[in-house]
Amino acid sequence: MHRLLLSTLLLALVLSLGARTPIAAQGQKVLHLALQEGDANSLDPQQLQTLGEGQILSNIYEGLVQYDPKTLQPVAAIAEKYEVSSDGLKYTFHIRKGVKFTMAAN
Repeated sequence: MHRLLLSTLLLALVLSLGARTPIAAQGQKVLHLALQEGDANSLDPQQLQTLGEGQILSNIYEGLVQYDPKTLQPVAAIAEKYEVSSDGLKYTFHIRKGVKFTMAAN
């Protein structure tokens, strides 16, 4: 019952956003929603098994670097910057201030 109510509310939200096309035409930003049916089997990124789990985990975790969607080149994320040694074997990441790492107990 809870899932049906949540699905109905999300559908109403998506439909109401679709009705606002004239605002988007005036140069405003547009919100796109991608709805996922089902839950992740695990929130441990090392146990990732499906694309759906990857989409869920990408909303929870942030990596040291990400890929620029236009150039597919790595860009800084948690790391403010990074350096690669001349032989390509050593990577040095300079982490943003205030970032904290935690480890979940098994």
